[in-house]
Amino acid sequence: MLYGVKPEGMTAADWTVECQCRHVAREMRRGRNSTERGAIFDRWQKQLPAVTRARVGEIWREGVPMPGNGRGNG
Repeated sequence: MLYGVKPEGMTAADWTVECQCRHVAREMRRGRNSTERGAIFDRWQKQLPAVTRARVGEIWREGVPMPGNGRGNG
């Protein structure tokens, strides 16, 4: 999945949740260890309740998409 490009057939609501999950995954990169990353996730999940550990974990394993860097881990 390319950064910033909604997949064909995905609803606007699903795309919104996907973008939120990607944002949380990018924020989690700031954590130095799993405890810090978990705290970052918990803080964001309070603000964005549709974000799930499962989806953020998938994004993390796929490589967190970054602005200006396509799909990579940059």
